[in-house]
Amino acid sequence: MPDGSDAEYLAYVHGRTHALRRVARLLCGDGHQADDLVQETITKLYARRPRLGRVDNLDAYVHTMLVRTFIDERRRGWWKVKLSGASPEPAEPGGVPCVSVLGS
Repeated sequence: MPDGSDAEYLAYVHGRTHALRRVARLLCGDGHQADDLVQETITKLYARRPRLGRVDNLDAYVHTMLVRTFIDERRRGWWKVKLSGASPEPAEPGGVPCVSVLGS
C-alpha cells in the first residue's frame, strides 16, 4: 500500500482475509474469536495506513499485528466475567457487615 489509499487497503484486506482467519483460528482455536481477532487487526491496520508505505514486508507486519493483538487479548482477558443463570448467594443473616460507617 504505497500511497495508503482506501482502494489499496480494501484490495489488500480482501485478498488476505482468508489467510488471516486461518492463522487466527490456529491461535485461538475458535472461529468466532478468530473473526473478532481479524476484525480488530484490520481495524488497527486501517488506522496505521498512512505509515504503511515504509513497511518492507506488509504480510509479515500484519501477521505480527495479529499475533500481538491475540497476546494483548489474552493478557486483558482476566477481567472477563462469565455470567450464569443463577443469582449469587444472599448474605447470611447476622453476618459481619462488609462496610463500616466512619464515625460510628
